[in-house]
Formats: sequence, structure tokens, C-alpha cells
Amino acid sequence: MEQIDSYLYQALSTTCLIAELANNDYLSSDHFNKIKFTNKQYKEIIKQSGLGNPATLQMFLYALLVIPYSYKDNKHFDINFSELNPFINNITIDSYSNYEKDKDGIDYIRHLRNAVSHSKCNYYVDCNNICMVEFYDSDNTHKCYFKMKTSDVGLLLEKIQKIIIKYLDNKLTNNLDGNI
Repeated sequence: MEQIDSYLYQALSTTCLIAELANNDYLSSDHFNKIKFTNKQYKEIIKQSGLGNPATLQMFLYALLVIPYSYKDNKHFDINFSELNPFINNITIDSYSNYEKDKDGIDYIRHLRNAVSHSKCNYYVDCNNICMVEFYDSDNTHKCYFKMKTSDVGLLLEKIQKIIIKYLDNKLTNNLDGNI
């Protein structure tokens, strides 16, 4: 197995596990309450911060989007995340870019990767009590900004996971066909 494939399987399994634990209120379970942590502080940190918080979303984006992109020059790695741009455009509440490359439409994936990579994300609750996230990307003369509901980031993560699964399934199928 190639290193990137191993990484993708681990990124998928880890993000899926944490999401399912959060969805099933694991921190309220008897099992979690009985776990003995080597460092008791960690258990308290987990209780206080929870599993499904904005920082977790940012770590998921990093694992599922930023790191795989670093393999883009590998000739055997052909995931194209740019198909997500129309979806992101539809869930974006407000956006701005003065990058020349964005004159015909914002390349949300590029700016999202940069924002997450450089921790240029801002999480807040708006006046309607809706959890929001803002992403910022900039260089010396250009800037890009967009915001969306954190719940929509969850939907985006699901789409990214499906793209990765499709890539891995296709690769597995092609490898099986080649061995027959």
C-alpha cells in the first residue's frame, strides 16, 4: 500500500470514529466515565471541549483536505477536490476575493486549504444564535474571505470523505482488475 493510501484510510477512520462518538453522545456514556486516563487533565479537557466542536472541524479539514493536497504531484494520486467549489459556493453566506485567479469565481478549495493550513479560521455564534465559521486567506496584496454555518462545514466534510472513498475504491478495483 502506498503511503498516501495508508494515510487516507487512517484519516477517514479517525474522523469517522470521532464523528460517530460525538453523534452518539459518547462523553455521557458509562464507558467514557469508567475510562482511566494516564493524565486526568486530558479527560477533563475532553469533557469541557466536547468531541464535535469547531476546532475538531478544523482538524478534520486539515486531515482530509490539506494533507492529501500535499500529494498532488504524485502521479498515482488523482483526487480532484475542485469539484467541491460549486457546493461551497452554495453554502457560503458571504464571500470576497480580490485574487486575479478568482475573477471568474472563487477557488474555495484553494483558499480553504490555505486558511486551514495557516489557522486563519474564526468561529463564533451570530446574532441569530447560529454557529458560524469564517475563512481567511491572504498574501501581501490579495485577500479572500468567506463564511458559512459550521453545520455546513460538516456537510462539506461528508462530501470530502465520499471523494476520498471513491478514490480508494477505484484504486482498489483497478488493482484487482490488474491482478486478474
